[in-house]
Amino acid sequence: MADKAIIVVGAGDALGGAIARRYAREGYAAVIVRRHVDQLEPLAAAIRAAGGEAHPFGTDARQEDQMVALFEEVEANIAPVEVCVFNIGANARFPIAETTSRVFLKVWEMVYFSGFLAGREAARHMTPRGKGTVIFTGATASVRGREGFALLPQPSMACAQSPRVWRASSDPRACTWPTRSLTARSIPPGSRKTSPIAMRRKLRTGFSIQSISPIPTGPCTSSRATPGPRTRSSSLQGGLVTMPKTVEFLFDFGSPASYLAYKRSPALAARTGAHIDYVPMLLGGVFKATGNASPATIPAKGRWTSIDFRRWAKRHGTEFSFNPHFPINTLHLMRGATGLIDDTRFLTYCDLVFDAMWREPKKLGDVAELVPVVRRAGLEPDVFRALIERGEVKDRLKATTEGVIARGVFGAPTFFVGEEMFFGQDRIDFVEEALELSRS
Repeated sequence: MADKAIIVVGAGDALGGAIARRYAREGYAAVIVRRHVDQLEPLAAAIRAAGGEAHPFGTDARQEDQMVALFEEVEANIAPVEVCVFNIGANARFPIAETTSRVFLKVWEMVYFSGFLAGREAARHMTPRGKGTVIFTGATASVRGREGFALLPQPSMACAQSPRVWRASSDPRACTWPTRSLTARSIPPGSRKTSPIAMRRKLRTGFSIQSISPIPTGPCTSSRATPGPRTRSSSLQGGLVTMPKTVEFLFDFGSPASYLAYKRSPALAARTGAHIDYVPMLLGGVFKATGNASPATIPAKGRWTSIDFRRWAKRHGTEFSFNPHFPINTLHLMRGATGLIDDTRFLTYCDLVFDAMWREPKKLGDVAELVPVVRRAGLEPDVFRALIERGEVKDRLKATTEGVIARGVFGAPTFFVGEEMFFGQDRIDFVEEALELSRS
């Protein structure tokens, strides 16, 4: 067993994995973290095959209770955390004038809030020991202007200003924020290189950021580089940050009711401060397993629901046109959502696909119709095809669908507040009531 540990939050296939493997070779227990633990198995196997020690954890870095539990588990049962690397990063490529609050908040939560939680928990455990290193990775694009990178500067500036820098020390007076200088170790996401990046930049706060070698060389340091990312809001109570209640929103693009509910979800989050966890599932699989069927299979009911959906759309000011190609096989669309669920392009993709299905209806089962939508979401068609053919993506969608069926789901959209289930876009008022009750 190793006598020291590194926690890599966002241990992906490129930079995060390279960091974990490097530290494992140096004798660290590599604690690798992603939202879905099954995605970590290849990296864990590679580290162990090279003689290292690997511990995969499926942790949602946006959830405070999960991050607290992660650090406590590592400290108690693996080894003291000497290094923490926060490596969650991405960008939603929109001009600033076209960036929605939903996309901005999702990036903020993925990059800033989860980065804050990682840094805070690391500080809580490292400071009493008087040593430790915290590294936040990121892209050089976040410190230079460029078209399509409007969202990258906000997390880098915010994270440089808020945690600033703390230095682990046995003297509690030395563990205060802020200091006048901030040493940042900059590691571009997706890079396997560890060569120094020569860059120095002044922020309006007066802090000096210098990017140097990403491999920690000194004992009592905390580093902040320009970061990279997945939101709603958190609340402040008694000076402590607490995560809001989560609403699980289960959907399928082929469901017009899911579209109407999806369009109302940002307002729900804004009113309640709740976090919306969007969960793609395969409605056809749900129908098959439960014996349910689309209202369209009963002509009279199909005609009535089409009229009723228009009523609801009008009431809430939602643009809606019933798709003349309905029903459409959404298997590839739902695999796409599943494959992008940890990517900042996820909501962009959902926005575009839902709109192409129910706002400006297209026959998305036709590849020629789908390609422009995929490209607008920031994916080249060949990349998208490779994504939806990945075994882990197929398996995850299947597992998600089977899991929601086991919880009693029979249609879309379905909401969960805790374990209380609500079905239908016309049940959002009940969802909101459940959130208020849970707070009280």
